[in-house]
Amino acid sequence: NKVPQAYIQLLMDAEMEEIHRFAESNLIVHPEYVAIKGKLDKQACNQLLLSPFDIPARFGYTLVIEKYSNVLPDSYLVLPMLNSINAEAINKGKQWAETYKATYLQQSGFITQLIFAKHAEIRNWARLLLKTSGLPVEIKNAVVGKSIAEFINYGEQTTENEIIIKDAGDELFELFGDELKLVNIGVVADLLQHQNASVFMFGLRLLQAQRVQLDLD
Repeated sequence: NKVPQAYIQLLMDAEMEEIHRFAESNLIVHPEYVAIKGKLDKQACNQLLLSPFDIPARFGYTLVIEKYSNVLPDSYLVLPMLNSINAEAINKGKQWAETYKATYLQQSGFITQLIFAKHAEIRNWARLLLKTSGLPVEIKNAVVGKSIAEFINYGEQTTENEIIIKDAGDELFELFGDELKLVNIGVVADLLQHQNASVFMFGLRLLQAQRVQLDLD
């Protein structure tokens, strides 16, 4: 209680629900609670939202609603909401993304992170959102470039990233097929040498698409 900021640290770093309950229950009744909340920035909110535990994720969502719902929400906040385990955060993130899509879909980084979202539900929802949004060519090219970098940054294949990579690849070919055909052959070669089998398969699929295009030309 003498250092109440420690309760926030417990919510962020502890890995036991009992500790999270202890931290939250003591924090919200502390005389300095309002002042502490005021000092928590977007990075802190994001860290809480992305917690794999229920209580911190819910607490992060509550903070975001209290601090940012009366202004245009920063896409920096919307993405962790969509990747949160908290259902309310996910639903509000989808609502904000749809309401302010004219702003968010001018950001190639935001679009890329939608394509590689953690939850299959969000990846499927994003596919429909992007499909009906009429993205300009320059944004599409930027998304393809960032998506290739995202593929290359993956490490070894896991059960989780195998599914994300496959879904992301399918979405890119569906929505950005023409732009993918323009990817430099040297970049394709990097994908074909990748240690992750799913990334390799995406590179092979990309090579085949480019060969078909050359045959047509």
